[in-house]
Amino acid sequence: MTPTIPPILKHSRASHAPSLAGRGEEFIVWRDFKPRGGGVLDFVDDMFERLIGLRLKIDWRPGIVTEFPASGGEAHSYDFKFRGYRAVMARMAFLCHELSGQDVSPYGGIGDFIDPRWPNVSFHVDFMNTPAEQRLDLTPVFSPESS
Repeated sequence: MTPTIPPILKHSRASHAPSLAGRGEEFIVWRDFKPRGGGVLDFVDDMFERLIGLRLKIDWRPGIVTEFPASGGEAHSYDFKFRGYRAVMARMAFLCHELSGQDVSPYGGIGDFIDPRWPNVSFHVDFMNTPAEQRLDLTPVFSPESS
């Protein structure tokens, strides 16, 4: 049986995230993050929504997330401690394998995948998930149709 990616759970996150101006959708904010009931799966969905909605890429090291606007501009870093950090990286490896057939180890690697919920966006992931080093570089790559 092939596992599937769960659908996005639509709900209000107003208690911990501001609206994205002009869109009426809400996104996580690193410094105010409160996990939802779905654990790492919900967190990854929220992270993808933020990156796509605000056209950002991230560099995530234990304890700090740095966001870079896709169009250039000033980067912003946030203190962010999350117990599921290593599980997020294992999820990235799973998505690379499940959605694009790439053999990416849960302990680190480089891969790309397209989540069918956002068919005009490819995610490029470069991560290391070992006791000695943890890092995640995640970049959404927008197709011309998504502009």
